[in-house]
Amino acid sequence: MKTLIVANEPSDVPKPHSHAPAVAALDYLIQPRFREATHVINLCRPLRYQGWGYYVSLLAEARGQQIDPSVKAIEDMHLAPRGVFSERLRRRRSESNKPCVAILYDPNCPEPPSNRAAIAKFREAAQELDMQAEIITESDADRLSEFDALFIRDDTNVNNYTYSLSRLAEKKGLIVMDDPDSILKCTNKVYLAELFGMHCISAPRTLLVHAGNIEQIIPFLGLPCILKKPDGAFSLGVVKVTTEEQLRTTAEQLLKHSVLIIAQEYLPTTFDWRIGIVDGKPLFACKYFMAPGHWQIIKRQQNIKLCEGQTSAIPLTRVPQHVMDCALKAASLIGNSFYGVDLKQIDQQCYVIEVNDNPNVDMGNEDGIMRDDLYRSVMQVFRRRIETSRHEPRP
Repeated sequence: MKTLIVANEPSDVPKPHSHAPAVAALDYLIQPRFREATHVINLCRPLRYQGWGYYVSLLAEARGQQIDPSVKAIEDMHLAPRGVFSERLRRRRSESNKPCVAILYDPNCPEPPSNRAAIAKFREAAQELDMQAEIITESDADRLSEFDALFIRDDTNVNNYTYSLSRLAEKKGLIVMDDPDSILKCTNKVYLAELFGMHCISAPRTLLVHAGNIEQIIPFLGLPCILKKPDGAFSLGVVKVTTEEQLRTTAEQLLKHSVLIIAQEYLPTTFDWRIGIVDGKPLFACKYFMAPGHWQIIKRQQNIKLCEGQTSAIPLTRVPQHVMDCALKAASLIGNSFYGVDLKQIDQQCYVIEVNDNPNVDMGNEDGIMRDDLYRSVMQVFRRRIETSRHEPRP
């Protein structure tokens, strides 16, 4: 089986395409035998976000298959209705030849990936490396051509303006962290689950759940177990269910927004590892402890300020080698941008929970060991990439 045609139903495939087998989207997504295809033609309609067609293209990419259209192409189709930034045709300021980095930061974001003090540290690090760094917001999108690079320090999601801005910056030839491919891949847990399975990454037992197999969750995972919306972040959209009734109610609610969700085994630990990786190399390590009396790092209660567990920075030399190896392998499957890999360690076994694009860097937390060197290390990656890119033609 080389070429495969995937549609909502096989009967939807036009006769001229009958030279290749046609399969239903659900069958393609859940039946292992279709992973053997090398080329997938996605004829599902509509290609809405987190619909059948979206996941066909997404998982084809996770499987290393050639896919038409790609997820990036699907997202580009949707950018116009969501609003695409216009850009004035201005070039980077000519008074100085210093590398210039735009740091995208929203001071009103309730849970930003970097606090104000860390943003100031990034700017200081840039200056120490003879670079310019300027804080920009969404309203500065038309100024991208003034800069050599874009460093996103605001929430990322394919339905957020940050993805559109990342795409625009990449098209304009800027160095971008995080790049749009990383945002697409890291912000969807269905993609990560398929990717980890294809590459034998140790992870919690996982079941792709759709409306027709909810009854399989308990026999496969038992109770309690974890249900996750594909694009949840900061502990949102992640629910521990303890009863059959709660499981069905929660699953049905999550499936209203996505045709696939994730069910995983519950692995209780007192902390999660976070390994920060940039340019394929470890940058920092932390232990994120669970919130007091809670099973997650962040405890959210309605009308009550969220409660977070303690963050403890750990020297890289004290990270168990199998944890570090697992984190580096998982991140390498995404790219060479800036990632935070979350893992659980139980005795001598570790389990990758997810790879985050745009990982947290807060002054007083992740920089607890490296201090100012952490910020300089990130900015040094920008400087090196900018210097390389200046020898290449810019769009």
